[in-house]
Amino acid sequence: MTIGSRSSSYPVTFGAVFASGGWRMPFARAAKPLSAPLAKTLSFAAVHFAVAFAVVYALTGNVWLGGAVALIEPACNVVAYYLHEMAWARASEPRVPAFARR
Repeated sequence: MTIGSRSSSYPVTFGAVFASGGWRMPFARAAKPLSAPLAKTLSFAAVHFAVAFAVVYALTGNVWLGGAVALIEPACNVVAYYLHEMAWARASEPRVPAFARR
């Protein structure tokens, strides 16, 4: 057995077929990379930390209190935001009716 239209006979191994993209699992879903939502979350976190610190410092004039609030409150919000993004992405996926599934 040969790969593609090569004239010489190279033995086909699992690794060669897999690497060439010739083997596909029809039932497998492509995994969504977490890098885009994670990068968005980290960017949001940086902005949120800065805003939280600025607001608390402006209201109290205390650097330590501003720093403490800037670490605690946005950290909780970042987790909630990430979970919200994952739920939003899942909810926006197309749905297949039960009768149409195999």
